[in-house]
Amino acid sequence: MPVSVRAADPDDPGDVAVLRALRRAWTEDDAGQAIDDATYEARFDDWLAAEVGHRRSYVAEDAGSAIGMVSLVVMRRMPRPGRPPSDWGYVHQFFVVSERRGTGVGSALMAALIREARAGGLTQLVLNPTERSVRFYERHGFRPAGHLRHLMLD
Repeated sequence: MPVSVRAADPDDPGDVAVLRALRRAWTEDDAGQAIDDATYEARFDDWLAAEVGHRRSYVAEDAGSAIGMVSLVVMRRMPRPGRPPSDWGYVHQFFVVSERRGTGVGSALMAALIREARAGGLTQLVLNPTERSVRFYERHGFRPAGHLRHLMLD
């Protein structure tokens, strides 16, 4: 059975649990160990509920098991007189379980996200890649955006 990608429903407790578990797996993968945090589940659920209006999450599955996720944060621009809408998206929380990296799961997730962004009328997608992921994003058409700047606040 091929990998399938679907939109996660933030009102479905099962989908919330899937996203929560993938985020835990990602964090523990990065840390190289299990992390004991009794407040994590409630904090995740509260965070996701607050994000519903502008975040869309997608899940990759194989034989019913969740193996990856990505989020699209929709940035709605303030309308300007005489100009069409130019909303854009920020690609966020892209994760594939370690044993499935390099097998096309990430590409399936990215293709679905790009399709949805185009269908939703977004004008561009932006992301902040890790050094390891730059080539992956380049293969999907992302290019440097040298005009961006940031200010670290902490």
